[in-house]
Amino acid sequence: MSRIPKYISKSISFVYLLIILGGSFLFSTVLDSVFEFPRQIDWFFYSAIPFAAGASFSSLNEILKFNILKVDSHKSFNYFDLAFEIPNILSEIVEVKEIEIFINKNLRQYLQISNIALLIDKQLLNTKKHKIITTWNDKQEITGIYEKYSLDEESLILTNTKYFPELYEMGYQVCVPIKINRIKQGMVLFSGKISEAPFDPIELTTITSVVIQIAATIQRIKPYEVIKLAHHTHKEKMNKEYSVAQDIQQNLLPVKAPSLKHATFDTLFISAKEVSGDYYDFFVFSKHKVGIIIVDIVGKGIPAAFTMINLKGIIHRNIDHSLSPQDFMTRINTLLYLDRSIPMFVPTFYGVLDLKKNEFSYVNTIGNAGAVYLAKAKSPYFLDKGGFMLGASEHANYEEEAISFGSGDQFLFFTDGITEQKNLEGQEYKLDGIIKSLEIESNTLTETQKIHAGFKKHKGPTEQKDDVTIISLKID
Repeated sequence: MSRIPKYISKSISFVYLLIILGGSFLFSTVLDSVFEFPRQIDWFFYSAIPFAAGASFSSLNEILKFNILKVDSHKSFNYFDLAFEIPNILSEIVEVKEIEIFINKNLRQYLQISNIALLIDKQLLNTKKHKIITTWNDKQEITGIYEKYSLDEESLILTNTKYFPELYEMGYQVCVPIKINRIKQGMVLFSGKISEAPFDPIELTTITSVVIQIAATIQRIKPYEVIKLAHHTHKEKMNKEYSVAQDIQQNLLPVKAPSLKHATFDTLFISAKEVSGDYYDFFVFSKHKVGIIIVDIVGKGIPAAFTMINLKGIIHRNIDHSLSPQDFMTRINTLLYLDRSIPMFVPTFYGVLDLKKNEFSYVNTIGNAGAVYLAKAKSPYFLDKGGFMLGASEHANYEEEAISFGSGDQFLFFTDGITEQKNLEGQEYKLDGIIKSLEIESNTLTETQKIHAGFKKHKGPTEQKDDVTIISLKID
């Protein structure tokens, strides 16, 4: 579609206006002479003439104006979209990745060009590297050119074989620096048009205007990007810390459970994303006597891991087969109370299995966790005798209980990470969930694997908030 010269369009508009005015005046005069309208109606016709002429002129002028701007899609882009849609889109942008979407989805289509590359200076967003958005594989080259040239030009730069030859050889024909307070803060590069036609002055002016709007958008969203970067950096640091804590925790836990003639141990440990500090251990005193300890350390991450290291050292230095659970817990409580490197409250369960006496004696200070005794044809019996958490009082008293067991009976030892896990409806797994999961019929799953299957089904997509520790002891 070819352009209509401006002087012709203006001449047509002027002549059209004269015709409308003359025709309207003549029409009103003829009607007045034939029908002899009252004076009020005469005034109505005469006053309506300018409005009719103006409306007609405006309509024709818009048509002509549209035809002046509307050219073949292979020669230019849609000015009306740029004028009205782009400011609206940019006003809704709140982060840099949305600018990338805008450039690739909207701007390239509007401008009908192959590629647009945006470089945002690292100092503007407080990042380690310049942020570069491009669909071509040329980020390294763009960075080198940006750091090589000062880009002192205030607005648009046209590339050629002499002026910015590197950009020209890469396929970019226009470079517009991003200046904020007259300081170089980036640049936007535009490749040639798909039609291979050169940019005309109106197009270049429009491109400059668009870049100014992009620069304003970047400056507006800068605070959000800085906060997001700080959050991301903190999150990376925390993830690294949690990874170190998980490694420490895994190295402190026993590699395998004891192997006894008339008892089968089975363990399950699932570390939470934010390591919480579950610790368990076994102490084989003889071929028929084993000590079992579970600790739910207060805290998360590295602090919880270091607490676990100190606590394990204290426990291993003081464990003694001659001590009853009550005497052992009393001794450890005093040591923890005097040791300020350990948190004030340490929920702990300690029990001793004696296969010679068919007896299990224990002290529980974990509270709503610890252990449960499952005898054949009997209701579950929660092992809750004990006292307050270790380290809280120097002279604490602990109650010990002894359970007599028989063949086929079972003990479950656990922390509250499994019983307090909630599902999407906010319901906790509780002890009932653990016991119900043991009813799963399977010839391949171990006891803890059954519990794990039921736990996963209950938890669903909800996040695991705490470490999960389960030890199953089955009497053969």
